[in-house]
Amino acid sequence: MEGQASTWDKFWMIPGLVFTNLVAFTLFTLTSTHWESSLKVVNFVKTHRSAIGIVVQLISHMLGLILVRALCSTINLSARASFAKRSFFLDSVKFLTAICGVHMDWALPWSHCITLLAFITTTLFPAALWAGAITPVPSSRLSTEQIFLPAFTNRTFLNQADIADLLSDVDHFRNTERGIFSYLPATDIQGLLLNSAQDASSRTQAGGTNSHAKLDKTGYVYTGRSYGVGASVGLVDGFTQSVTSYTYNETGFRTATQCIYNDTSAFVLKKLFTPEDWTLQVFDATGYMPNGQSSMFAAAGIATDDIVALGISGWLHFNQTHYVVFATGNGMDGRYGSLSKVQCQVTFEPTEFAISVNVTGLNITVDPLEPAPVPTYASNLTSQAINSVGDLGSTLATTIWTSVIGDVFMNNIANVEAASGPGNSSNLRGVADAVTSLIDNVLGAYSAAQLMIQNDNTTTSAEAKSDAIVFGSPAYVYPVLVVNLVTCLVYVIEVIRTRGWNHSSSFDFMNITSVIISTSTGGSAIASKVQSLHRTQASSSEAAKKNSPVGKIRIRLSKMSQGRVALTVANDGMATMPNADLAYDRQATDSLPLLRRSMPGRYHSDQASVISEL
Repeated sequence: MEGQASTWDKFWMIPGLVFTNLVAFTLFTLTSTHWESSLKVVNFVKTHRSAIGIVVQLISHMLGLILVRALCSTINLSARASFAKRSFFLDSVKFLTAICGVHMDWALPWSHCITLLAFITTTLFPAALWAGAITPVPSSRLSTEQIFLPAFTNRTFLNQADIADLLSDVDHFRNTERGIFSYLPATDIQGLLLNSAQDASSRTQAGGTNSHAKLDKTGYVYTGRSYGVGASVGLVDGFTQSVTSYTYNETGFRTATQCIYNDTSAFVLKKLFTPEDWTLQVFDATGYMPNGQSSMFAAAGIATDDIVALGISGWLHFNQTHYVVFATGNGMDGRYGSLSKVQCQVTFEPTEFAISVNVTGLNITVDPLEPAPVPTYASNLTSQAINSVGDLGSTLATTIWTSVIGDVFMNNIANVEAASGPGNSSNLRGVADAVTSLIDNVLGAYSAAQLMIQNDNTTTSAEAKSDAIVFGSPAYVYPVLVVNLVTCLVYVIEVIRTRGWNHSSSFDFMNITSVIISTSTGGSAIASKVQSLHRTQASSSEAAKKNSPVGKIRIRLSKMSQGRVALTVANDGMATMPNADLAYDRQATDSLPLLRRSMPGRYHSDQASVISEL
């Protein structure tokens, strides 16, 4: 209707608020239901991070702009409805113009400036909150996957104690792109075993163990001990392409090694008859273990000091104690003297282990949980592990100028001494840690061989964590929803309070065309008032001149014929917008033709002055 705000002005905010609320409630639903994206979305976000950042900024500013404009339009309409009923100051118009235009006007009184600054600052938050609410955020998705474990139902190779029998069977060995897998680890992967053993102990933490690489080509590293479990990781866990980490339980053996110096050790090196023209010296490593078992093999070296022999207790029932005993060529006086007469007792405890795998960082952490029932394959597997240590000792007792196996243990003793200082306790700790490392890795090698050679496996559940994407976080999604609801509530309250702004004026202080038309329609009364104030101020003191009184002019809206609205100076006590026939400023309108004829330049100048003041 002419003379009132248009229907579009009143209700254009509804579609915008409906849209922003739909988006806000969608985000709220996704957040509250813990929705997570698919792997395709994760890969897309990782690939297009920069483009997504730009899109997020554009969308967040658009959504924030809708809310801010809806609020400003509501303020505009309510102010126009108020202007139709009562008079108002020019400063009020300037203040509301700055509010609805969201810009600073430092010419306003300081109290208005503070309010305006606070409002403008507040309008920055919706877009910022939207940005936080719609930004794709890396998250994780939990799922249950299946992983293969060695079953040890086929123990063909574990039942063979003779190395020659194993070597004659070509199926005992497999060389693949994932690594070397063998039922003779002491010969086929001895370098990997020895490298791990010589760094078994930490050089910086007393009693600590070092991280060490998994004995294959998967690139995984054990943080601390492996306990002989975790062989499946990287080999038969095909689900890891979409998984960042996972945990599962596996039954294994908790190996404990305790070493002492036994001056009455019955395991010794005996020099055999050697022809005078022989460079090599031949020895017989022979004797008995503390449990009565005998061990014997031949060793040769150029010098007596080059030999370190390891004797082991052979095939035993699982419940029996295993032994590893050392003998050196020159006893306590040689360079391997720290190993002379060392006797280690090895026990195995079936244990349930928790295995945590970080696929991204290629780390494996193994934690013992609780004792487990004795597996049916326990005797075979543990005896083979001890035999492998003995095989290393017999084949590497000497390498002409040095003893490789002896150097391995001496290097690890040096690690312990670096952390704890020299002494017999450091010697024994270094030997015990190295023996434990060898056994752990041999157990892991047999497990890997069961998986990769025999394909003898079973499955267990793994709790897997995968990459996912969520939109925003609750810290932003919930405030965005609240801001949307508050904006809608303000709009609804104002619609009800003003009856749909039914009496709002068509005068729009945000529309320069409307301001010019309404001002010129009102005649020269406002211009005359401004000129009068300027003349008064010109004769005032300098201090008074700094405070312009124009903003204190009270004006009102008057209805003209044909629904037009005029801005006029308000008379005292005149609070409502009167009809032109009843209370229009006759003096202003009656003198309008005369002013135009007598002062055409002055008339236009006054109108421009009023507009600029507004």
